[in-house]
Amino acid sequence: MSNCYVTQYFHYYALGIVFECYMVCLAYFIKTDGFVDMQFRAFLLCNVVNIILDVILMKFLNLGVSGAAMATTIGHIVSAIYITLYFFKSNRTLKFIKVKSSEIIGYAVNICKSGSSVSSIPLYTTIRLVFLNALIVGILGELGLAAFNMCYNTLYLVNIFILGTVQSILPIAAVYYKEEDFTGVDYVTRRSLKIVIGFGAFFSALFILFPQIVLFIFNVSNPADIPTIINVIRIFSISFLAFAVNSLYMFYAESVQYNKLANIVTLLQGLIFPVLFAYIFAYYGERKDFGLHL
Repeated sequence: MSNCYVTQYFHYYALGIVFECYMVCLAYFIKTDGFVDMQFRAFLLCNVVNIILDVILMKFLNLGVSGAAMATTIGHIVSAIYITLYFFKSNRTLKFIKVKSSEIIGYAVNICKSGSSVSSIPLYTTIRLVFLNALIVGILGELGLAAFNMCYNTLYLVNIFILGTVQSILPIAAVYYKEEDFTGVDYVTRRSLKIVIGFGAFFSALFILFPQIVLFIFNVSNPADIPTIINVIRIFSISFLAFAVNSLYMFYAESVQYNKLANIVTLLQGLIFPVLFAYIFAYYGERKDFGLHL
């Protein structure tokens, strides 16, 4: 049944992938060009259209999972059309130029080298989740997997503030670095560090002290499940502060062209350490019979 749902969703979602990629890529360019409000409105429009159509297609037209996919695809199409209006702005600085065929490979290599650390995050996340999901299902079953997925969804909430700050401020550091204004780089980085530490500490404290917020968001009401889920949420929430600092450092290293170091940090945080320590803790947890083997 679950495979059927995945197939139904993917058929319609796949139609919007091109529009999603176009919208997200152009959004980064127009933000750098100073059109931050337009970028914000594009993402806002995408999500608003998605939510409204979710209600219409799923609740009133009873299209189920297919309706959810249609809503997401239409949201991407609408936002892609809106963000294209950027090219009609008279004060834009982004221009299309001809590039010699002999230079295309060189540009492509430089782009891949400079952006590989950040672009590899979704890949590492996907691989990590494959291993962790299999491990959790084998130890705690469906309840453990549900609790773990709730934690990852709270991480997406934290990401709104952490990555929003990092992606907005550190491009400025990259400009300062190119101009060899290292005082400006230090100022922007220190300012970013204070902000992300504040957000990380806030969300760690919030979900450690009040894990019931997550239960409310995901409508968890079974008394037998609540103790385990609360325990998992509190343990996972400890990581938010470190996640904030690591995220800042990954983008900082990329901004000042420490590409190898950025790739190493991304690989360690995004894949190697989470999988390695999960299996180590699970192994010793089973031997010592701790009860919660995460």
